[in-house]
Amino acid sequence: MSMTPLTSSCSCGCHHDESVADVPTTWLTPEELVEHLRGAVTVGTLRNYRAARIGPRYLKVGRSIFYTLDNVNDWLAELAAADELRWNDRC
Repeated sequence: MSMTPLTSSCSCGCHHDESVADVPTTWLTPEELVEHLRGAVTVGTLRNYRAARIGPRYLKVGRSIFYTLDNVNDWLAELAAADELRWNDRC
């Protein structure tokens, strides 16, 4: 995922246009994440995951919840790794 740098626009020149933060260009709402995952989870499941502090990392702005594709992909990779271990444990 590409990152959009935020640069300082200070006119005094003291910041020298240093990158302040890298902000993801794609944010998904819980509803969009459900669509992205083709209904594999529901909005309610995501709500339960947030309450239990499991699932993909998210950002809360006011009452709004946002997920980045990077965080979602990291979470899916963790699930795949755990699944692989579970299958390899079978004899």
